[in-house]
Amino acid sequence: MPGRRSSKALKDFQTAESEDAPVTTSSATGIKALIGVFGDTNADLFISARALSIPELLSIVFSFSAEPELAISARVCKTWSDPALDELWVDLDTVFPLLELVLDLEPLRDEETDRAFLEEVSRALTGANWPRFHFYAQRVRSLRLGDLDYYYKDHAPLELRELIHLDIKLSQPSEARITEIFCALRNRTPKLKTFRLEIPYRNTFSEAALVSWLEKMETLEEIELPPYYLMPRILTVMKTFPRLRIIDQTPNPWYIPKDAGILEPLPENSFPSLVQLTLPATPAATQRFLFNSSTNFTSLTSLKLHTPDDIETNQLLSFTQQIASRGHSLTHQNIGKALSMQAPQ
Repeated sequence: MPGRRSSKALKDFQTAESEDAPVTTSSATGIKALIGVFGDTNADLFISARALSIPELLSIVFSFSAEPELAISARVCKTWSDPALDELWVDLDTVFPLLELVLDLEPLRDEETDRAFLEEVSRALTGANWPRFHFYAQRVRSLRLGDLDYYYKDHAPLELRELIHLDIKLSQPSEARITEIFCALRNRTPKLKTFRLEIPYRNTFSEAALVSWLEKMETLEEIELPPYYLMPRILTVMKTFPRLRIIDQTPNPWYIPKDAGILEPLPENSFPSLVQLTLPATPAATQRFLFNSSTNFTSLTSLKLHTPDDIETNQLLSFTQQIASRGHSLTHQNIGKALSMQAPQ
């Protein structure tokens, strides 16, 4: 699959509905016009048209194409249009390409744009052409949301019902911002498989919105969170997810693992499909958490542990011995110390 589709790259290639580039009905017409390498006979053209009318084959071919080529292919014929557009919009590094379908957002590319202007544009989106927005939004499978994307949470109806991968990265997190983002996404990502949340430092924001959103996310297979979100309330919500295979931790050099309130005993049959787990905790807390019940973590094969930097060697040795004797399914262990650093103010 090609790299992420940037907002700038998509701006000129976002639609197959251009008046000066009409979509034809015949794939044979498109092949004859664009490729012209299959021979002059009708038989050759017919065979080529049949082969390049197979959606699965087109998807493979288009997966190797760049944005301009996909935009041209989407205008060739109706047979090619949907597969080409699906590949063109499959992977976005920002919500801007979608918003540019309904509003001119060129000024927002300037990093110096002030908050007042952003909020003014956000209000202007209220009366936008959302059917056109949804025509393309339904094709997005991977999306990354950042600080600027936040301002459209109230007015851009992000019905990303086919979304599979979601990555949220905020450089200036706040309780209100996190809460509003997850409230906006609630019930709008029913097929999500992979979720990643990254913020640069610890903040005292509420877990309620994230918990409420996760309660509807039983389709998740992989999740990556800041270490201070790997807490009992979050873990309890995910404990019965039938497809959850990986719980990982986003990098955060300022978080120092503590035992207090981090890991509590889980009910039986928790995390039945989990194969990889990353925890920010001491060996003693991890041991109690993992081995509270023999019915928990039955599929776990890989464990990554981020311990405080003052943990003594004998504690680590004792932990590895317990893992060897009780964690029969574990084949990979990675134990590292979290170095103390001063968090940004």
